[in-house]
Amino acid sequence: MAFIKLNLNVDVNSCLNGLWASLRLGRPKSGIKKLEKEMARLKGKRDGIKNQIGEAEREGKVSTNEVNQWLREVEELEGQVADINQDFQSMSCFSCNCFNQNGGTLSQTQQAGDHVPIRESSSNCCSINRRVVKKLSEANELMSRTGALDPIVTVGPPEPVVMFPISHRPPIGMDSYVQDIVGYIDGGEGNIIGIYGMGGVGKTTILKSIQRHYC
Repeated sequence: MAFIKLNLNVDVNSCLNGLWASLRLGRPKSGIKKLEKEMARLKGKRDGIKNQIGEAEREGKVSTNEVNQWLREVEELEGQVADINQDFQSMSCFSCNCFNQNGGTLSQTQQAGDHVPIRESSSNCCSINRRVVKKLSEANELMSRTGALDPIVTVGPPEPVVMFPISHRPPIGMDSYVQDIVGYIDGGEGNIIGIYGMGGVGKTTILKSIQRHYC
C-alpha cells in the first residue's frame, strides 16, 4: 500500500494565529486598509513632531533621545508596512491557505513513500493577515506613546568657546592677540570667544581694536 510522509516545516501556532487574524480582519485587503489608516494617523503625528523639532533647532535646542528613538521606530514600521503591501500585491489569488503548493500532489519525480516538504508561505492570506495584526498593534502602541513624548526638545549642547588669556603686555604688543582673535572669528572656529585676564592688562583695548578692524 502506497503512502506519503509529509514533512511539516511550519509553525502550527503561527498558522493558527494567522487563521484567527483572518477571522478578525477578513480578507487581507480590509486588514491592510485598517493598517494604512492607522499609519496615516501615526505619520501625521510624526510630521507634527518633526515640525516642532525644526522650529526648536532654530533656537539652539535639540530633540530628546526618547523622541529620536520613537522617530526611528516609526520609520522602521513604515518600511515593514510597505513590505506587507508589496507581498499582498504579488500574492496569488489562489494562495489563501497556510501552506504553499509544495506537496499538494505528487509530481512525476515523487514516488510513494517520499518525504514531501510543506512550508509556510510568506505571502498568503493567513501570513499577511497575521503580519497586519502585529503591525497594527505596533502602530497603536507607538501612537499611545506620543503623550509621553514631553518634552520633545531640550537645551542643546553648549556652543564651542574659544578662550584667550591676556597676560600683562603694553598696548603696542596687543596686535598678535587681535590677529589671533580675528582669525578665529573669520574662520568660524568658535561661536563664543572669551577674553579674560587681570584688570588693566588691555582686554578693553583689544576689543576696541577688533571693533575697528571690522568697521
